[in-house]
Amino acid sequence: MTYIQSQITLIDEKITKGYPAPAVDFNDPNWTEKLSVIELAYREKVKEELLHIKQAINEYLEKEHYRNIPEVACYIRTTRKLNGYLIPTIDEIAADHKNLLLALALFIMRDLMPDARDELVYFNNLMQECRKHKIDYAPYIKKLLPLAGDKVRFGNYSVKSVFESAPYLCAS
Repeated sequence: MTYIQSQITLIDEKITKGYPAPAVDFNDPNWTEKLSVIELAYREKVKEELLHIKQAINEYLEKEHYRNIPEVACYIRTTRKLNGYLIPTIDEIAADHKNLLLALALFIMRDLMPDARDELVYFNNLMQECRKHKIDYAPYIKKLLPLAGDKVRFGNYSVKSVFESAPYLCAS
């Protein structure tokens, strides 16, 4: 087991063990807001663990010039809770642009799965937020473009085609 694999497994176990089983009444018309409050509170509770694992993954990816994205993707896919908490927030991206590389690498890892529409909406929102915060995303996309998959998913798009069209996706 590699160091990064052991760290991903360890943090996932820690996050999964401490995750509260949310008592949300799905018949309540405000259930999504209530669940969001629970999720945000839990994200705050495990903030240090998330910062640690995001930094470790970033360093591991950088060390291999991101050529190890498929390897890391395999480790992340086996997690129970961690994969849902890895995506950096726009505040984290604005604070450290290395988090944009992580967000884009995770996008490559997901390969427009499980729902291409959700992934396209996520990517478009990410690019819009970058523009809003005056973060130049072009160099990061250019850096990772050779590693983006070209397998067309669910119709017309691949990660590579999405990256290539990034300047046009969020044109105002």
